[in-house]
Amino acid sequence: MRFTHPHPESDSRKKAARLFRKQLKERADGAVTAQVFGNGVLGSGQASTAPARGGTPDIASTAARVEKAR
Repeated sequence: MRFTHPHPESDSRKKAARLFRKQLKERADGAVTAQVFGNGVLGSGQASTAPARGGTPDIASTAARVEKAR
């Protein structure tokens, strides 16, 4: 899985993304893993939500308001 977020290394949401990655790997016995792309590497804010809808990242965390896709 690809997990993207625009937050800096010091942000608590970055720490949460790392915890998610760790727990996902443990609970899936390594069958499923996640790569975390922080600091807006795959797009920042709302720019990362459109690709998430299209499947580029599997998960996107953002502070931007996201409208429900129609």
